Amino acid sequence: WSSDVCSSDLLSNISNVMNQYLDGLNTGTVDPDETLPKLKDALDKAGYDKVLKEMQKQYDEFRQE
Repeated sequence: WSSDVCSSDLLSNISNVMNQYLDGLNTGTVDPDETLPKLKDALDKAGYDKVLKEMQKQYDEFRQE
């Protein structure tokens, strides 16, 4: 994985979103029916789709080598 294409701010924003929601989800202290849509929305706003597309592109290129 080469993160050169994705800015460190973008990756940091995604990490911050994950840190905000994962503890509650992993421990069962929050309702997943309420929290997962909030997590998805926050990840969308943080630019997760851009990173996911770049990761998939790099993986596909690797597989073709």
